[in-house]
Amino acid sequence: MSSASLTLTLPLIYGSLSTPLPPSTSSDYSTHQWTLYIRSYTPLSPYIKSVTFHLHPSFDRSVRVVETCEKIGDQYVFSCTSNGWGEFESLLKITYTQPTVKPTILKHTIRLYPQATTGVVGGGKSTDQRVVNEFYDEICFEGVEKEWYEEGLRLDGLTPPSLPVAPVTDASLLMLQDFEEPNDREIVGRLVRAVKFVEGEIGMVKDRILRANSELEQARKIEGINNSGSGRKV
Repeated sequence: MSSASLTLTLPLIYGSLSTPLPPSTSSDYSTHQWTLYIRSYTPLSPYIKSVTFHLHPSFDRSVRVVETCEKIGDQYVFSCTSNGWGEFESLLKITYTQPTVKPTILKHTIRLYPQATTGVVGGGKSTDQRVVNEFYDEICFEGVEKEWYEEGLRLDGLTPPSLPVAPVTDASLLMLQDFEEPNDREIVGRLVRAVKFVEGEIGMVKDRILRANSELEQARKIEGINNSGSGRKV
């Protein structure tokens, strides 16, 4: 089998977990501690070399490179943790162990406060004012090297003891071990709700355009009447 015909799929969940800070512990106006992460039930070390977290420029270390994969329950996690007081959009750059594979860039908004669109892919629930905002994705690699592909087959459903896995250093991440692996029905349900939401937004935009066109046409008619009336002789 040639490498051109080999396709590898890597399932990922990326998101953020935030927890309010007691007022007495904050000396820099920070209101929350948050953790930005990529997690998977598939071992990540054979595929991912590092994850670079690009934070808001106001942070002292706004670019953080993480090369260590943590083991949390049945999951494998790359993460970074900090304190802050505002929500912002971050970038996650995934660099792979195969040099020929281009990095993947993901965008994610760190949420500190619950919103209608905030949810947990894995079926867990926010507790103690914790807010979890995460999304499920599958990254497909086409034409991968045979060794990389066979490594994926070997690790499918297995937990090799030889993988470099670090102990959990972020206590808040222990919450993730209670999350369930997303099932197909839940993923499809989220996609259906997202499609309906987008369709609703498109419908509202179309209605606004139709109303604007109608008002514009009416204004043109009124202007035409006024112009034709101004040219009449008395």
